[in-house]
Formats: sequence, C-alpha cells, structure tokens
Amino acid sequence: MSQDQERFGFKSKYLMILAGIVIVLDFGLTLVGQNQNYWRDYTQVNELNPIAEYFLKIHPAIFIVAIFGYLLFCLLLVLVLKRSLNLIFVLFLLLCHSWGALSWVILLFKRWFPETSWYGTPRWYLILTYYALIAILSGIFIYKSFRKSSDN
Repeated sequence: MSQDQERFGFKSKYLMILAGIVIVLDFGLTLVGQNQNYWRDYTQVNELNPIAEYFLKIHPAIFIVAIFGYLLFCLLLVLVLKRSLNLIFVLFLLLCHSWGALSWVILLFKRWFPETSWYGTPRWYLILTYYALIAILSGIFIYKSFRKSSDN
C-alpha cells in the first residue's frame, strides 16, 4: 500500500467527495436562500456562520471564491492528517454541512410551498430521509475503506 493510500485510506477519497458535495450543497443553498433584499444590499445577508456571513456581505462572487478556498483547505488537511484523524475530520464536515444544508432546505420549502405545513410529519420525513441518505453513503464508503485496507 502506498503512503498516500495508508494516509488517506484506499476508498476514503469517496467519503471526502461526499463531504465536498454536501459542502457545495450547503453553500449553494445559502446563496439560493438569500431573500430579495440581499440581492439589492449585500449587508442584508441571512447566514448563521459568521465567516460565510463576512464574505457574503462583501459580494456573492467573493463568497464563491472563498468556498473554493475552503474546499481546497479541507482536502489538503485530509491529505495531511493521519487516517484516523482524517476520518474524524471528514465526518465532522459531513455532520456540520449536512445540518447547514438541511436548515436551508426547510426554509426554502416553506418559502416555495407556503400552503404546506412543515410542522409535524412532512418535515420529520424530509429530515429523516436526508440524514439517512448521508448516513448510508458515509457508511458504505467507510466500510469499503476499512475492508480494502485490511485486505492488503
């Protein structure tokens, strides 16, 4: 097994790809979720993350550039960390950005479908389905990563 495979895990690159998709989903929904006032005045941003809020207040294009910088930083950090730490870090990214994206999904569904009640059963199924999908995909990639590395 090469040093890169030892450090990153044979298949854990797919887990980082999944994390990257969830991160892009979170930040993409952050842009889509901004109200009409934001597009006239960037100080009218709606964002809980203070770092993202800072870049959004400057300009959406700056925010997008910052996202690519963030993704590159995360990928480099995963490549540098030892295997157990990179797995913890990738799972941290998945959990944080899954929650962030889901918060926008619920807000956008309320905005796009105002006649639908999002309190109770529909919202519960949406949240459960979203997290189940993230958990299933993460579990598959983690299982494959450890199975392949233990075979060698």
